[in-house]
Amino acid sequence: MLNYKDRNFTFTYKEFDPIEFNENVYTGSLASAFAFYAYIIIGLDYDSYSMLGGTQYFNKAENIVLQVPLGEPGWSADNKDLNDRTRGNLVTEIQNSRYKTFREGWYSYHLKGLDIMYNDPVLARTNMGMVIQNMNKLNTDFVNTMVMLVFNQAKSNEIANIFDGAPKMERDNILRIMSKMDQSNSQRFQQLLQKSGSK
Repeated sequence: MLNYKDRNFTFTYKEFDPIEFNENVYTGSLASAFAFYAYIIIGLDYDSYSMLGGTQYFNKAENIVLQVPLGEPGWSADNKDLNDRTRGNLVTEIQNSRYKTFREGWYSYHLKGLDIMYNDPVLARTNMGMVIQNMNKLNTDFVNTMVMLVFNQAKSNEIANIFDGAPKMERDNILRIMSKMDQSNSQRFQQLLQKSGSK
């Protein structure tokens, strides 16, 4: 559900100090970060079973962000800088209606794709392909979003493995889209395309 490296994570911890979390009171950056990512993961999991099913958990994650004192590194929800990969910006984007394609796609990818892969792999790949095309449009319309980073980092390997066995035209189409959409793994997708003799 989540494969994300938080590069702006600082905390103070002394050995044997208890790590306590309270939903209503800020108890420190470490406990808050653990709880924040737990709620994000649970929210993504619930979103994979029902449309917008994780909203209550994303609300809890957002509440944690609001309790963190101003100036704590990695927490602000200030979208002035699109490159500001903060926890606040992550949960804000997940819940922002501008990026609803992400949550709708997340649901369809899992329920109408992965969940039916065993019984009907052709339909599953078709549904997943539609999600990937919609995600690509989102990525084109809103460049450098955290929601696309979340999708790409969690799903790129899975998509490469699933579509590697698809018919050539379907396979190459998805690999080309992923190569464009997921720049960090573009080389891998290009290699898979070359392996199939695609130009």
